[in-house]
Amino acid sequence: MAKPAPNRTDVRVRITGEDAINLKAYAERLGLPLATAMRMLALESLARKMEDERRAAAESKAHSEMFRRQISD
Repeated sequence: MAKPAPNRTDVRVRITGEDAINLKAYAERLGLPLATAMRMLALESLARKMEDERRAAAESKAHSEMFRRQISD
């Protein structure tokens, strides 16, 4: 039996009710296994969140620099 990748992490998720129904329907609509659809959604959401944080940090840095320039003028 093949060994799992060394950087692999298994995550168990419990989804119930309407969320479970919506996720199953979404996976079926895309023709994907449930785990693949969940992984795809999680990774897309993570990428968006990381980009939002990067953008917010850049804006904060720019505002700080503008404030410092205004004070020094």
